[in-house]
Amino acid sequence: MQKKMSIWCGIVFIGAMLLAGGCGHSTKKAQLPEAGAGVFVNQELGFSVEYPADVLTIKAPVKPPLLLTVVGPKKLPTLMALALAKPGKLPLENSGVLVVGFLKKAFPKSERHKLLKQEVITLANGKKANYIEMKWKYDRTLTLVTTGTIAYQGEKAVIVLASNVPTGVTPVSALESWVKTLKFSK
Repeated sequence: MQKKMSIWCGIVFIGAMLLAGGCGHSTKKAQLPEAGAGVFVNQELGFSVEYPADVLTIKAPVKPPLLLTVVGPKKLPTLMALALAKPGKLPLENSGVLVVGFLKKAFPKSERHKLLKQEVITLANGKKANYIEMKWKYDRTLTLVTTGTIAYQGEKAVIVLASNVPTGVTPVSALESWVKTLKFSK
């Protein structure tokens, strides 16, 4: 009887130690950078985005689903961060359609939305995301090239978009680097 009690106490002790120690796994979240010039942080969804504050100098007012809009002095280039409801069964690799739908709704005069590239990538913190490139007409005359990163976070699709005219001073490679700064803490 005493032997069974010793074994039971040992099991309880080991269990308590594993719980206290987290079974060897860290329960700490990855840290987000501090918000400031060139760094946007959304604590609610646990993500951050970095951008060149010397290029995107004007922070524009936003309303949902937009969380951030920063623009250059001549309104281009632009960078936007937004959160949409995550469609139930839409695979990440096809999530570019969310961007097309958002642009059509946000800019009703826009047209010819053409996804040129969709590629699942791994962000700096290890989270999977869909990187996209597309061309579209903003107001039936102004053609824009847009890059984007889409990641699913809980019940949301977090989207970062950067746009410019195809012949703009800021090349697509720069737009790509901006949207790929998306990082998550949770």
